[in-house]
Amino acid sequence: GNFMVGDHLKYHNTARFTAYSDSFKYTLLTSFFPYPDDYYTNRVRTQMNLVQGLNMFLAHRVEWTLFQKKVGMALSEAIIYQSEDNTLDLRILSPTAIFHNFYIKNHSNSLLSFEVDYTPIKGLNVYSQVVLDEFAVPGAEGSPGVAPSADPGAWGVLGGVQGTFSMKDILLYGSIEGSYTNPYLYLRSKDGDKQQPNEAGINFIVAVPERFMNGYGVYYDEQFLGYRYGPDAIIINATLGAKKIGSWNVETNLFAMIHGTTDQWTLFDKVTPPGGSNPYQSTPTTTHPTANALDPQANLRDSASTTIDLTLKGSYQVLPTLTLSAQGDYIWIKNPKNISSNPPIHELQLSFGIRYTL
Repeated sequence: GNFMVGDHLKYHNTARFTAYSDSFKYTLLTSFFPYPDDYYTNRVRTQMNLVQGLNMFLAHRVEWTLFQKKVGMALSEAIIYQSEDNTLDLRILSPTAIFHNFYIKNHSNSLLSFEVDYTPIKGLNVYSQVVLDEFAVPGAEGSPGVAPSADPGAWGVLGGVQGTFSMKDILLYGSIEGSYTNPYLYLRSKDGDKQQPNEAGINFIVAVPERFMNGYGVYYDEQFLGYRYGPDAIIINATLGAKKIGSWNVETNLFAMIHGTTDQWTLFDKVTPPGGSNPYQSTPTTTHPTANALDPQANLRDSASTTIDLTLKGSYQVLPTLTLSAQGDYIWIKNPKNISSNPPIHELQLSFGIRYTL
């Protein structure tokens, strides 16, 4: 997954059109989700509740290669389009439309990303991605943290290196990736002003209805559509492994994350200079000055949380049809729930598996 569409959602209701040549590719993608007002203010939904409203993710993407296919680039633009009465502005369906040119703020929120990757030698790839949700044009718009009231900047960047090499009959592989997202990426209110606790925003947070329980209604799993860890995060992930095809595999992974106080239920608001009601903060934030739709005590958040997850796993093919596997994870979290008075969390997870194939 990436900043535009992550790989963590359990499923999509989607349609896709793709056209390509040897060095060029165009993709038009749609995915539909429940309208936020159907669950945001009342999370207990019965089968008798009227389901209405349109919530659509629409994206187009252009990919091309250069320099004998050693360099790949991709430009993607996406929009979250919402309509309370199920109406659809047909202009947004144009394959050549530039979503940022549509002045329909109460119906949509757009996202732009640029990706580049470089393969200097066979088996080694260097890549990067930048995503832009909100940016103040110098001289034309108020700068966050300077103007009395300004839209907060909303963007993210990631980069990494991955490689695969063979040594006789052993395959060695590894990767390292770092990412940064600032506090208001993916978040926005319907009118771009202060978001109220009972008001769903137009943002890149979607819900997947998972199950219906009599007496409890429908359960909705709310997730960021793009990067699974959302805004306000600094992350490093490194993997190193070795594999002998048809015999064994061993791999270790280190995941480290510093995450500020912002989550998918943080209510959007314009930011102010230091001393204001919602002072502009850089990642990771250590206070939560706005309200939170799900946590009435979010004002108690006073620190960034740190998560370390160290994984070691392996497998061994006993027979052509029988494989044994094992995995161990050590997890440590400092300042859980972004509250410094909460004691650190330590956890060791072990799992074992047997796979038999015919």
